[in-house]
Amino acid sequence: MLKHVRHFFSPPIFEDSEKTRLARILHIFGLISSFLVFLLIVNRLLTGAWGSDSSYYTLPSLLLVLICVVILSRWGYVRFAGRFAVGLIWGLMTYQAYHADGLWDAALLTYFSMVILAAFLLGWREGMIVGICSIGVFWHLAYQQLHSLRAFHVDTPYHYARDLTVIFIITCVLIYYLVYSMNRSLVNARIELKERLRAEAKLQTQANYLTALHETTLGLVNRLELIPLFELILYRIRDLFDTEHVAIDIVSADDLILKQELGLGYFAQNNGITTKKGEGIIGKVWESGTTIFIQDYAQWEGRYSKAEKMSFKTALSVPLKSGTKVIGTLTVAQTENKHAFSAEQVILFERFAALASIAIDNARLYQEAQAEILERKIIETELRASDERFRKVFNNNKVAIAIGTLDEGIFLEANEAFWQFSGLSPDKALRHSVLEFNLWHQSQDYSKIVHALKEYGSIHNVEVNFAEKSALAYYELITLREQACVLSMFYDITEIKQIQKALKDAETRNRAILESIPDMIFEMSKEGIFLDYVDSPEITPIAPPSEFIGKHINLFLPPQVVEQTLFAIERAIATKQLHAFEYQLPNYNKLVTYEARITGITDNTAILMIRDISQRKWVENEREKLISELEEKKRRSRNFT
Repeated sequence: MLKHVRHFFSPPIFEDSEKTRLARILHIFGLISSFLVFLLIVNRLLTGAWGSDSSYYTLPSLLLVLICVVILSRWGYVRFAGRFAVGLIWGLMTYQAYHADGLWDAALLTYFSMVILAAFLLGWREGMIVGICSIGVFWHLAYQQLHSLRAFHVDTPYHYARDLTVIFIITCVLIYYLVYSMNRSLVNARIELKERLRAEAKLQTQANYLTALHETTLGLVNRLELIPLFELILYRIRDLFDTEHVAIDIVSADDLILKQELGLGYFAQNNGITTKKGEGIIGKVWESGTTIFIQDYAQWEGRYSKAEKMSFKTALSVPLKSGTKVIGTLTVAQTENKHAFSAEQVILFERFAALASIAIDNARLYQEAQAEILERKIIETELRASDERFRKVFNNNKVAIAIGTLDEGIFLEANEAFWQFSGLSPDKALRHSVLEFNLWHQSQDYSKIVHALKEYGSIHNVEVNFAEKSALAYYELITLREQACVLSMFYDITEIKQIQKALKDAETRNRAILESIPDMIFEMSKEGIFLDYVDSPEITPIAPPSEFIGKHINLFLPPQVVEQTLFAIERAIATKQLHAFEYQLPNYNKLVTYEARITGITDNTAILMIRDISQRKWVENEREKLISELEEKKRRSRNFT
């Protein structure tokens, strides 16, 4: 029971704050007014001074209305309870004044409370209506009283004061609660305004950050070279964080050091300086891959010795990442405590670093793509130049070259020398098989070539006889556009074969001539070294050729003959004329006379033709003897006569 009573007197609470506020006003107004009306009824019962007959009905009815208002407001029918309270209370008070004291009735003073309550609970329109109706009642009662249309009863001063006290208390409570509610509303509104202003400022800051990030994103994406990109990144950070001290460091290609690529403010003096993992704030960011925010850099244990001269108060460094790999760091610092970084700025810096990482990746990819494109252009230019050179060499080559498929032997390409050599024309031969033209006398030659190429990959020095010409062929197995092909090269050896035949005939003829010559022939150097030898059918050499070829003459002939020979060789080479001399060598216990005729061939070699003239010498000697004998006989006969 006590719980229900406590619940009845406790203020109502609803989800809607405005509904809760109005319900509490009605609740407080209803409880206080009910209590005061109840006291007024008790007082009139105890004193027996009701004042008028209408009070028997209006006061209990008013108490009932107030209790209903409390119940309705607790149930949530707030606006209905407000209309119910204003309408019935205003009607009861009007009824009381009309049947009791008229203009002098204290009940009319409740009109002020009703106007305020109507305006506060229902709105200014309802308050205005209640006020107009109240004024109308005033003038109506005044008219009746002026013209004595009704006889009004006037309470005694004490009773009037009693009623005024109740009305005054109710009005004061209502006004107090209204003022309190309004002040509370103003305080809440002020708090809400501050929150809204703070939220708007935060939203404006975030909007500025987002605008900056958006503009930065567009600017970063449009920067495709690293150095201008680094400059844009640092300038954006400088503007966003209102500091001059920013730097960007990039990890080297070998992932061993961190190099400051660009810095502003105090960091500008460190451009090009390298840092290892774990050194200073950027080294630790590189090592950990996480953001590091130092509120008091001077007291931080891990501070870098080179940065102590810069007098940093706060420092913030974030990693630049490509995927999960750290590719660099972004660092920003402040030299004054009043510009300490906020949590929102730290988050913004991390987001900015993510955008910068993407932009750096984009710029690197662009540079790599540009380098690759440039390399491809160079390769294409070189290939084009190489192809042009190949075309010139291919088309202007005197060697007949043809390219065809391996199995079918279809001509794909050939140079002008091949068309002239083969007697074919490009219009008729290209895209046709070599077997259609019967280029070789033996049709099975091509199948042999194909089999050999499949087995060995290449064939060299193959003599091919065409219809009118002969060629030395080279075949190479190649692949063009994933198709097995044959590169064929034909060297025209028709003239060579003719020359070889002529040389062979000349050699045979010369050999026959040489064999018919009785002389023994040597090729000898200027120094006396045997270089070559042609055998003689009539003269036997002093040693087999294998023993004296490449050796000096003094190993085989007497010194006198050697001296004569070397002198004759020297004179023959110097004068370009034939020199001859005779010498004798023992042979089978007899002296054989030889004649040596020497002719220079080059500046260092000469030909020696050795002939046995022993017979001729014997004939000459015999002739001299015969002539001498004849002359002697002639002389004797002349003396005889």
